[in-house]
Amino acid sequence: MASMAGEYSLQGVMRFLQSEWQKNERDRMQWEIERAEMKTRIAKLEGERRGNEMLMESLARRVRMLERALEEERGVASTGEEEPPRAAPAPAAAAASEIEQARARSRQYMDKCLQEVSYLLAASRGLGAVGDESGARRAAAPL
Repeated sequence: MASMAGEYSLQGVMRFLQSEWQKNERDRMQWEIERAEMKTRIAKLEGERRGNEMLMESLARRVRMLERALEEERGVASTGEEEPPRAAPAPAAAAASEIEQARARSRQYMDKCLQEVSYLLAASRGLGAVGDESGARRAAAPL
């Protein structure tokens, strides 16, 4: 029993505990970073899903509108009555392209925001270099 106690020194035990603590902290930080990355990815995918759902609803409304217009036109053609031709809905196409452009700009802005948040999370966790002046300037710079 006395020989077993002589194998361990206080300095050796402290060094072992410190190295295990550092490994544990490093693993915990890595897990938190991965968790934050997954949360941002989930948020981005949910946003895309909502955008796609809105687009589908818009397209479904447009299809129903066109189907009604076609039924009315066929009904008029079968009865032989002449009705003045309607103007094509050009503003709807222009509005749709404007919506798509606005979505693209929103996605770009969202990507920039996610990059900034990820950078700030990494900086707050101490993953950046301590003496890195350029990193401090990037964190202080507005989007």
